[in-house]
Order: sequence, then C-alpha cells, then structure tokens
Amino acid sequence: MSSKTTNMSLNSLFEGGSMMRLISTISGCRKSLSNLTSLKMRIASELCSKTSWIFFMATFSPV
Repeated sequence: MSSKTTNMSLNSLFEGGSMMRLISTISGCRKSLSNLTSLKMRIASELCSKTSWIFFMATFSPV
C-alpha cells in the first residue's frame, strides 16, 4: 500500500467521524469489561462471606 493511499484512508477516517465512533466504541467496551470485572469480584466476595459464615456455624455449633 502506498503512502498516498494510506494518507487518503486516514483522512477519510478522520473526516467521516469514524475515528471518534471507533474511540467511543473502544471506550464503551473497556467500561463494560471493567463493570463486569467488579461485578464478578462482588459476587465472589459475597459467596466467600456466606461460605465462611456457614463454615463457622458448622464448626462452632454444639453437636
């Protein structure tokens, strides 16, 4: 690909606003992944907390 063709391709991206849409899409995907990760962490924390509570209740309950 020649440099003239490359420059024309880049110019068409910038002029059409496609670059801004691409950046916006990438940003949205990163936010979604971040939200998904923190949701997984909250669920894991909650499950660990409940599991620990059940374990301690079973360990210290009179038989």
